[in-house]
Amino acid sequence: MRSRARRANLIFLVIIVAVGGFLYLRQRSKPPRPVVVAREVSGTRGVAPAPEFLLKHAAELNLTAAQRARVEAVARAYRRDIAPTQEKLERATEQYQQYLRSAKARRSAEELAAHGSEVQRLSAVVASTRRAYWEQAEGALTPAQRSIAETLARRGTVRDLT
Repeated sequence: MRSRARRANLIFLVIIVAVGGFLYLRQRSKPPRPVVVAREVSGTRGVAPAPEFLLKHAAELNLTAAQRARVEAVARAYRRDIAPTQEKLERATEQYQQYLRSAKARRSAEELAAHGSEVQRLSAVVASTRRAYWEQAEGALTPAQRSIAETLARRGTVRDLT
């Protein structure tokens, strides 16, 4: 009787291990989800926050009134120029998210890339625009302030990129 119970427990344990292993391997074999929107702008100099980032850190950078005025002008121009593209990006992102939510079946990487291409394109436009205005805003800084700003930017968060 004991051997029969042991045998049943052993068979049960083998089945559990086999099913667990199968599920683990099945999960690992799924392709990774593609990145739709890059959240960090990488270049030779690292991240490029919005120009307002310098204003948020004005005290740490010891901005003069003239520097502050110049950075504020760059920030206003950035917001004015980026607004239409940002709105398009938000609409395209919402459409893409609706597409993903409406999924009944699994989609191929090609399908995901095709539907996400507008989001990627607009994200790249926003990132390059942000980089250009960041460089303009940095132009108001001294070399020492620029070094501090780059250090602060490297420690920045996703919120600093908006």
